[in-house]
Amino acid sequence: MTNNSRIRLLLSVFSLCVFLYSSLTALENKYIQITSDGQPVKSTRIYRFASSDYFSIRDIASFYDATLEWYPVSGKVAMVKEGKKLEVFIKSTRVHFNNNKKRLNLPVEMRNNDVFVPLELLLTNFFSDFSQSKTSFDRETGTLAIQRKPTIIIKKYFVKNNSTYIYFDMKDRLDYLWTKDNASFELYFPKGTVKEENFSVYNGIVDEISLSNDEGSAIAKILVSTDTSKIEMNASRKQNSLEVVLTSSYIKPSETSETVQDFDSLEENETAALVSALPPSSKKYSGSKILIIIDPGHGGADPGAVGPDGICEKDVTLSIAKKLKALLDKDGSYETILTRTDDVFIPLVERTNLANEKKADIFVSVHCNASLNKDASGFEIYFLSENASDSEAQATAMLENSVVKLEGKPSEKQMKLQELLWSMAVNEFINESSELSSFIAEEVTDNEKTENRGVKQAGFFVLRGAGMPAILVEAAFISNKKEESKLNKQRFQNEIANVIYDGIKRYEARKCLIEQKESGA
Repeated sequence: MTNNSRIRLLLSVFSLCVFLYSSLTALENKYIQITSDGQPVKSTRIYRFASSDYFSIRDIASFYDATLEWYPVSGKVAMVKEGKKLEVFIKSTRVHFNNNKKRLNLPVEMRNNDVFVPLELLLTNFFSDFSQSKTSFDRETGTLAIQRKPTIIIKKYFVKNNSTYIYFDMKDRLDYLWTKDNASFELYFPKGTVKEENFSVYNGIVDEISLSNDEGSAIAKILVSTDTSKIEMNASRKQNSLEVVLTSSYIKPSETSETVQDFDSLEENETAALVSALPPSSKKYSGSKILIIIDPGHGGADPGAVGPDGICEKDVTLSIAKKLKALLDKDGSYETILTRTDDVFIPLVERTNLANEKKADIFVSVHCNASLNKDASGFEIYFLSENASDSEAQATAMLENSVVKLEGKPSEKQMKLQELLWSMAVNEFINESSELSSFIAEEVTDNEKTENRGVKQAGFFVLRGAGMPAILVEAAFISNKKEESKLNKQRFQNEIANVIYDGIKRYEARKCLIEQKESGA
């Protein structure tokens, strides 16, 4: 080889090294911060290839507590977490997760014996399902925020006599331990995650339940109305759920206090058999039908929320309400009345007034949810509260209450009546409404593929003044394009009607059981 040839070869190698070095550089030559559930946990480099953002797959596995499996022959790398596997293919945009396939806009790269994955993947719903977390990236602050999905939710809570019952639904059979001070009990779930929120309980032993995350553990703090030394706490597992019962030791239990525990101690198959065999309520037991007012939300000049493809909430709610009415009428144990049967506008106060005038046993208002977050999805159910259980519940109530602008200013007499009825509803029916909501939410967990966002509380005008258990169902998010499509389908509408119907049956079965035991039947 001549000297000129050697020089040209060296220049080529040098140029290649410069190219490779320049193609693998840290963004602004700085580290970015990783946060988990709002807490800073570590920092790492983000890389730029062709003006696009990438992470080392080794770093990604570390962020999300996953392990790596390497497949050199097939040219892929798999991330494995809790039995789930997500596969990426080198020099390809293909991604596989649990037999589902997706294409990214950018390919997976391999440089310097490491594999680099585009930031785009971490921000997809596809990756969110794998990692059980929601990821966002703020370029201005240089922060990658990981918000873990809850593994523990409060399925229901209610008061019976001198005991308060709280049910935690857990994704896995998590360990727990508990402590107490003078004013509260605290349950710790190592490796658990909760959505941070507070629940107010209006009577009984418990004043408030607050959920929080701290250093990889979930904490449920139960604030009580008296000294904890006067309260007995018991916790028991039921598969992937935990039942917590708080009982006042200084109050003599009433003769009916055992009925709640008797019913709850039944196994799931026994409960199902009991629900199907028992008449649904004391009214049915005495030979008369249970009257249910079904309220299809919105109507007429009030379309409600409108989805991306133009589907109106008022049309979906009327369809679901009619399907629910058909189920209840066919049962034979119920009498039903719709607040509207076609596309007309009914003021909110008149809907509740109808229920009161007819002396209804249950009031059910059917709605579709909406959010500025286009990815928000799932089923929610509400009962009345002066204070919303969280900011999302407050936003939902404000949206549903916005229709009052079409009703005109209420008279002074109407305002006084509403205030009086509000007070009555909060004091008398809050626990029954909570319990009914819990039964329906359980049906969603057991039977539906849609996300169950749980039972919440907020100040919905349409529930104010209801002289009976009253609930508001948010079937799904019409603002989410995928859920809008589901809401427009007869099959999904039938499924929503069925879970409401099944929840009502279970609620009335409990009431019947308690009343029969009280009467000695």
